This record gives sequence, C-alpha cells and structure tokens, in this order.
Amino acid sequence: AQSEAEAVRVLTGLLRQLQGALERGGSARAARLRDTLEARRKEIDPAILPAWFARQLAQADESLEKLKDWLAFTAGPKRAELIERMQSLVGAEISPEQLAIHIRKLQEEWRTLHRGAGEDDSEEDKRFKTLANKAYEPCKVHFAAKAAQRAENRAHREALLTRLAEYTSTLTGESPNWRRVIQTLVEARREWRQYAPVDQDIAEALQARFKAATEGISALLDAETTRNVAARRALIDEAQSLLQLEDVRQAIDRAKALQRSWKSVGVVPREQDNALWEEFRGHCNAVFERSAAEAAAFDAALTAAAARAAELVREVESIATLTGEALREGMRRGEELQQEFEALDLPRAQARDLRQRFGRAADRCQDALQADRARAQHSAWATLLTVAGDIRAYGHARGNGADEAALAARAADIAALLDTLQSAPKSAKTTLARHWLQEQSNADAGSSESNEARLRLLCIRAELASDMETPAEDVEKRREYQMQRLLQSRNLGADFEPVSLEDLTLEWLTVGTVDPAVEAGLRERFERCKMAARRSRTRD
Repeated sequence: AQSEAEAVRVLTGLLRQLQGALERGGSARAARLRDTLEARRKEIDPAILPAWFARQLAQADESLEKLKDWLAFTAGPKRAELIERMQSLVGAEISPEQLAIHIRKLQEEWRTLHRGAGEDDSEEDKRFKTLANKAYEPCKVHFAAKAAQRAENRAHREALLTRLAEYTSTLTGESPNWRRVIQTLVEARREWRQYAPVDQDIAEALQARFKAATEGISALLDAETTRNVAARRALIDEAQSLLQLEDVRQAIDRAKALQRSWKSVGVVPREQDNALWEEFRGHCNAVFERSAAEAAAFDAALTAAAARAAELVREVESIATLTGEALREGMRRGEELQQEFEALDLPRAQARDLRQRFGRAADRCQDALQADRARAQHSAWATLLTVAGDIRAYGHARGNGADEAALAARAADIAALLDTLQSAPKSAKTTLARHWLQEQSNADAGSSESNEARLRLLCIRAELASDMETPAEDVEKRREYQMQRLLQSRNLGADFEPVSLEDLTLEWLTVGTVDPAVEAGLRERFERCKMAARRSRTRD
C-alpha cells in the first residue's frame, strides 16, 4: 500500500510539473515531462490512480499538441528565412573575417529559434548545418593561413631572441664594436615589429623576453657611453688648461695629442656629441690661434678634411644610383664610409652643409635599397605568373596527347623555374608548388572552358580593383559581376570589403588548364592591372 501511494504521489507530481511547463509555454520541457510520466504510468496498475488523473492528463496532452502546432506555425517561416540567408553566404565575395561573423550570427539565431521547441525538423536542421559548413570553407582556409603566419612569426621571434642572447654573450669580450651594437639594436627592433602578429597567449611573454634582451644590451651600451662621456670631459678640462701654458709650442703639441685621443674615444649619446665636440674644439682653437703658423697648418688640415668629406658624400651618392647586388655591396660599405666621415674634423663654415649632404645621400641609399627590393618582388610575382602559365601549357599539352619526352622536358623546365623563386612570397610559392603537384597527379581541375571563365572573372575583378577598363568582349560579364555583388551586399546588409591584387594573384595561380594562346592574352591583361596598381602606389 505504501509503494502504491508513493507511485501515485510521483505521478501526480509529474502531472503538476507538466501543467506548470505548459502554462509557461515551455514545450520542450513539457514534452520531456510527458515522456517521463508515461514511462512511470506503465509501471503501475491504472486502477490505483485518482479518477481525475486521466481527465487532467488528457487536457494536458491537448494543450501540449496546441503549443507544438503554434510553435511550428511561428518557427517554420523563420527557419526558411535563416536557411535562405545561409545559402546566400555560400561563395559570397566578402572577406573571411566578415563572412565568419555573418555565419556565427545566423547560427546563434538558429539556436535561439529552437530553444523551447518540443520538436526539431531534423531535415531542416541538417540542411542548415550543411550550408553553414560549406559557407565556412573559405574562412577555414583563411584562418588556417593566419594561424600558420602567426606560428611562423613566433618562430622568427624565437630565433631573434636566440641570436640576441648569443650576441649579448659576445659583448663581454675585449673592445666590442659599439657602433655595430647600436645598429644591431635598431635592426632587432625593426625585425621584431616585422614579425607580427603572434598568438595572444604567448605575445606578452615573448615581448617581455625581448624587452629584457634589448634592455640588457642597452645597459651595456649605456655603461660604455657613460665612460666615454667622462673620458671626453677629462680631455675638455685638459684642453682648457693648455691656455695657461707659457710654452706655445708645447701647448700646440699637446692639443694635437688631445685631438688624437678624442678620436680614439668610443661612442657617446648623439644629443651630447656635438655639444662636447664644440666645447673641446673651442679650447683647441684658442691654443692654435696663439701661433699664426700653426693656425695656417690647422686650416690646411680642415680644408683637406672638407675635401675628403666631399669625396665621401659623392661616393655615397654614387651608391644610391646602383641596383641589385652592386647596391647591396655598396650598402655594406656604408658603415665604413659613415665612420670615416664622422671622424673628420670639418671647418665650421662647411661642416653643417657637408653633414646634411651626407645624411641626404644616406637616405637616398636607403630609398634605392627599398625600391630595388620592390622591383625584385615585382619580378618574382611576374615570374610566378609565367610559371603558372607554363603549368597550364603543360596540362594543355598532356590533354592533347603530347608525347612523354616532350612532357618530361616541360616538367623539368617548370621545376627549374620553381627553384629560382627565391624572392617570391612564401605563401605564393607554396600555392604554386601545390598546384604543380596537382597538375602532375592529373587531378581533376575543371574543364578548359571553366578555367578560362575563372581567369576572365579574375581579370574583371583586377580591373575593378585597379580602376581599369574592361575589353569590349567582357563588358557584359563585368556588369553581371557588379550586379551580383550589389545583390549579395543588399542581402547581407553590409558593403563588401575590397579584394587586394595579391589575393587575386594567389587565386590566379590555382586555376587549372587553359589553352596557352588564350591564357597568354588574359595574363597580359591581368599584369596590366597589377602594373597600374603599382604605379598608383608609387604616386601615393
């Protein structure tokens, strides 16, 4: 009797919970409670239940069915809308970051829609998830590339920290080249900024290690400059004391010795260098002026120093006119030329002008080096397009039954060209190498007609990006593409972000076999867009 009473108490409690869930509109909880109640009811004799139990249970079942019908009526159109919006994201021409945001937003709306629903349409749910996965494919590739870049940047930073640690250990030896130490710090900070970003979970730790490494080198450098400032102060005091010597000849000889000692003192902070030199030079000049003959000799030395300084300026200016390896070799000599220039004792009237000319010449050398690197990179991109064209020509020849010997010769030429792409970006080399492997494995890369259409679309996108006109035969395709972008932009509620020509070039490298004659014309058209964009960046 006690067991039966407990069973009735449990069932009536479940019925009250079911009624409460229905009153609050929670169909999912109500459905679960109904299943639990039914399972418990089957375990007991129906005769022990109160007479009102079956009546109230029937009323609850009727309320549950009405609630499910209402939810299906209201959620159905919304599910169809979300599926349609997710479908519009498949193949959408927007940046991967924006695409991922849109996908996550739709997924959250889908989950919110299904909260509280007692039943899900498994077919619609499966279709929505399939479309979401398909739309996310470009994001997956993009974020994987971003992650790889961050990992590569981390490796570069770790290598830089190792080099700095090894370099710091060499500074404890005798007579380090402190000018080289200053240049090393400048280059290390520039290289550190170049290899960014890295993963956030290790960025702070890496930054702390880099700060500690550079501060350790800076501390050694500061100690050296402090010693050098003290040494130059001592020379200034001694030069000032020479004015009290009665023997002019002895005073001049000692002043010359002090000047030689001045040049042997190492680096000092730039903001103190000129002030210390002017003070020291003033005392020395006062000593030399006590003898007309010695003053004339001193003037001759200044004139010779000015002439040598002018020669050094011209040599640095000539380096700025070089290109390629000759320019890089000249830049390696730049430090020696600068050290020699800074060691010269220049006439006051010409010193400022010569220093400014030397500084401008050094700046032009840096500009020339950057321009040379830009030309090398542009040439590398052009070579990438050429190799991609050769790969397509290889596929076209194989598809038209070329003999194995001719194909092998073409393959060898392509492999040799791939080995020459030292200046090309790593991502582009990797993309082209992967495409070449696919072509060699005879993987299905689409028909020649579809590949030609892809290249034409890339030309149109490049012409839009570089503000170039489209040839008459593709003007209609350009209008269709712009209209498609406009419609997709309206569906998404946001404007598209511009696509860079570098991204378009990476896509170009992955397109399969095309007739060489057709590909050559399209490639020339694509390269005109890249050249126009390059000229625009140069003007800016």
